[in-house]
Amino acid sequence: MMIHFKLKKSLCLYVAIALFGLFSVSWATASKVLENKISPTAVNHQKPLPEIDIADIELKFNGVKKSVVNAEASENQQTAHQLGITLPQLQERTVKLRELNSVYQRLLTALKKKKILEKEEALL
Repeated sequence: MMIHFKLKKSLCLYVAIALFGLFSVSWATASKVLENKISPTAVNHQKPLPEIDIADIELKFNGVKKSVVNAEASENQQTAHQLGITLPQLQERTVKLRELNSVYQRLLTALKKKKILEKEEALL
């Protein structure tokens, strides 16, 4: 009976130590998260982003466009073998290039529309 009581006492002590350790760790991380939170006033006083140059985007767009054409032309088993990948992986890369091409196209369209709107706004 005495051994059983000592085991219970030891087990309770271990559980208490483990819980104390877990709570202290979670409390420490919670306080760090709260310290790292950015206040709304700090966000409002950030520097404005630099303007995106349409010419640079057009150059990147044309480069990606050429890469898509080259990737589509060389999309075969032999090229995949030379690169050490499977044909589906090569096709996936081509899809990603097409997606990047689409993103640049949308960015160019948005920048051109923004430029037109700024000109119209200046006339008002």
